[in-house]
Amino acid sequence: MKVWAETEVVEIDRRRVSFKVAAYDERGLIGEGTHDRFIIDVEKFIAKTEAK
Repeated sequence: MKVWAETEVVEIDRRRVSFKVAAYDERGLIGEGTHDRFIIDVEKFIAKTEAK
């Protein structure tokens, strides 16, 4: 059976990006939810981890 997901960006708040997510199969909706991701400064992150 074919399965796919659809996502939509619903909010951008400074470094946080919020998504609405839904998964479907050939019979219809099988799950839905929200997901947040944070944008990081990679150089700053690596510097902090190396300092530990």
